[in-house]
Amino acid sequence: MITLQAGYSLQGSAGTGADITYTVSGDSVSSGTDTFEVLGQGQLGTTAAAMLSAGGGVVPASTIYLISDIHLANTTNSGINITLYVVPSGSAAATNQLTGTFTIPANGWANYTNSGWLVFNSSGQEESIGSSTTSTGTGLNGWLDITQQVTPVLTTNSAATNLANINTILAGAKEGSIIWFPAGTYLFSGAWNSGGALPSSFTFMGSYGESYVGMTANVAGNWITANTSTGNPTAFIGMNFFSSGVQQTAGFVLEFGNSLQPIVQNCEFSGNGGTHQMFGAIGMHGTNSGNGGIIENCNFGQCNGNTIELAGGQGSTVIANCLGVGTTVSGTGAVGVSVTTTSGTANGGGVVLANNDFIGYTNNFSLSPVASTTLASVYAINCFFDQGVSNSIQLTGAGTINHFRLVGCWMTGAATMTSGSAISISTTSGGGPYGVEIDSCYILNLNGSTTSTGITATDVGDISITSCEISNWTTGVSITAANTAGATKVNMVGNVVGPSNNTSGNGTGILLNAGSVAYGAIHITANQLSGNTTANLTNSITTNAPVLPAEMIIFDNAGTGKDNYVARNTATQSVGTTVMTAVTGLTFPIVQTGQAYAFQANIPAAVTATASTGFGVAIAVPAGSTLSYAAAGGAANSKFNNVYNTATATSASQANGFLTTSGFTGNVVLNGVIGSASATGNVSVMVNAVSGSVSTAANTATIQLGAYISAWKVT
Repeated sequence: MITLQAGYSLQGSAGTGADITYTVSGDSVSSGTDTFEVLGQGQLGTTAAAMLSAGGGVVPASTIYLISDIHLANTTNSGINITLYVVPSGSAAATNQLTGTFTIPANGWANYTNSGWLVFNSSGQEESIGSSTTSTGTGLNGWLDITQQVTPVLTTNSAATNLANINTILAGAKEGSIIWFPAGTYLFSGAWNSGGALPSSFTFMGSYGESYVGMTANVAGNWITANTSTGNPTAFIGMNFFSSGVQQTAGFVLEFGNSLQPIVQNCEFSGNGGTHQMFGAIGMHGTNSGNGGIIENCNFGQCNGNTIELAGGQGSTVIANCLGVGTTVSGTGAVGVSVTTTSGTANGGGVVLANNDFIGYTNNFSLSPVASTTLASVYAINCFFDQGVSNSIQLTGAGTINHFRLVGCWMTGAATMTSGSAISISTTSGGGPYGVEIDSCYILNLNGSTTSTGITATDVGDISITSCEISNWTTGVSITAANTAGATKVNMVGNVVGPSNNTSGNGTGILLNAGSVAYGAIHITANQLSGNTTANLTNSITTNAPVLPAEMIIFDNAGTGKDNYVARNTATQSVGTTVMTAVTGLTFPIVQTGQAYAFQANIPAAVTATASTGFGVAIAVPAGSTLSYAAAGGAANSKFNNVYNTATATSASQANGFLTTSGFTGNVVLNGVIGSASATGNVSVMVNAVSGSVSTAANTATIQLGAYISAWKVT
């Protein structure tokens, strides 16, 4: 309640004359009589003038006015500034101000009651009081309708006028204000705040599918750059951004820099058709970029650069329920979601993708840490990465990738993919990504690309592929050992690598390449590998088998039979008097004509032989078998002895042979290949001491523990 004594007046002024209608109500108390009445009514002018109806516009003698309601109505389509005064006598002055200068929105109103001031827009929505003329950030606050300000952003304004006006509004808005864009299309001629960071942190809100922000110039940089100094989040909700009549050549629509907890929800980014594409949509670059950020329920299209780029020290960034289309009228967008690090910054990672569809990019999803940084804990679940032109998913870069997981995702290649992969793992870090898990994914070539691969891993640490369906590629899965010996560990269980989901088989199902260094453990079992046209499984590993015992097992896969059993055995006892004992060696089957097995015998330096001059590998087959032996990169003086090449053995002892290394006492690796023209039984291979250059079944020399043998199917 406002109390006016005799001789005082209530005065007011407006930014424009005769556009604000006022009504003042309250009690007139005189000589013990209290009368409730309208105390004044009229229209404000541009100069402060009395608002009371009493003579001279002042409270009469012996009277007190108790003002309980002041109603001010804006009758125009523009916001108007208002100032009220309580004047003891004479003209109004700054020392008499009852209010600061505040704005009544277009066709809105303000109301003073005993509870205080309330301001409403033309829709009856409550707003707040303040001045839009200050540049200190202490004026506007709360909910700000951009069309209702003294310098409004309007659909009818020129792009240049809107740019100037939005900069004025943002300069005067308080920290944390909500900037409201009503339904309509608002054009701007350049980057907000001259391309610099916003003066404060705000929440920008619009009506999804109805509030459009268009850029009429090629900014060649970022459109809106979030404030990073306040520590408070910047959010964009329900906004629709597009490039209007111009091709953007660089930058992002929204750049969050190093700000924490950025939020982009229910927004749309589009090129507005034609050749008027954006370059990038959302960028987060900095040590804490994207930390705690959320991007959800957004649509992306017509971006020629990276649509979403997280570069720096991300942490707990979530991208969910988004659709990104990489195909543009002038080509293909670079990357749908790019996660990387930057030189000199902290390590990155902690990124989750859930329920998204990024389709038709050069690479739909890319991880690329720079040298000497680590990108860790990136997880995608229930996402589509379809029609990748180079690769659907790419893991690359010179840095380290740890803990990358795909669960329940779909990947295809574009019809134009010629030498790429649904999943390409090709880093230059030396050890390759570690903790790569691909589980329950559909990796299907549905678009007819002819020379592409389902999963290519040319530099990978440990990789696990389980319960996936991989079909219609030139090669389903191709794996090559990383540059670090023992780093590449392969686990493949329960997959279908062949025809599935009404899709044809691959050319080659699984290809294990020779590699240039030794593999780690390899476990490929219980997979459906039948129905591929060239080969269901090709194992080209010869000299680079795993360096540890019992770590190469390829067994029980449909489409290859049990004849592809691959295992390692360690000598656990002295050889004794016979070289034929399978218990102390390795026995594997040859059950099909034309098969061949490679083997590798490893004799560590700590192992010594007694009563001998070296070590040898004993090969035993049943009588009646026809065998051929060939060396495969063994020691310089390795040779076969007592071997009947391509001849049918007439006795078991006649078929026994040794690949020997005379004169060595340890740290020896022997290699060989055993082939069969007609199979009649099993082959046994074992390490034994060799006395001289020829060994017989009667050799009584012994060998200490520690030597072991690997064997694997070649054809």
